[in-house]
Amino acid sequence: MVPGTRAEHTEYPAGLLSTFGRAVGFAALAGMALGILAGVVLLPEYARLAEARYAHGCLEAQLTSEHALAAANERLILALPEDDVLAVRLARSQMQWLPPNVVVAEEPASRQIATMAPIVTVPAAPSPARPNHWAIRIGGKLRAPFRRRALLLLAGLAMVTAFVCFCPQRRNPASEPASS
Repeated sequence: MVPGTRAEHTEYPAGLLSTFGRAVGFAALAGMALGILAGVVLLPEYARLAEARYAHGCLEAQLTSEHALAAANERLILALPEDDVLAVRLARSQMQWLPPNVVVAEEPASRQIATMAPIVTVPAAPSPARPNHWAIRIGGKLRAPFRRRALLLLAGLAMVTAFVCFCPQRRNPASEPASS
């Protein structure tokens, strides 16, 4: 027995277990590197897309409200020539006009001139909720160039480490028996 060795120690050849361990280690480290890379590239664009969808939804809600207001004003314009009471009430409220046969009990000095209030009001269309998903929050934070560079460097270093640490074993041609 050689000093410094154990008697029951046997040398295992580089086989399936060693290859499987290297493959698992490489897949774990390279997978994390690719995940970081994908997050740095895709999450800021996903956040921009969510903000654009939110802005589009808000504009659609505003457009719906404006269409409803235009339709209500069209109905008012069509009803004015046919309804004398509506015409008098509208003139009274908007232009402070009083018919000659009406007497007001208050003094003109104390009379408040009303501001032009909207003639027709419609309920506002509901706006969409602001997106608040974790991927959107992280994507917004990844827009900073320093964070992007740091995470890209981390992903690159992890990939290089995966290749260096888990590369296949090189066989030494001098230690293998020659086959002739």
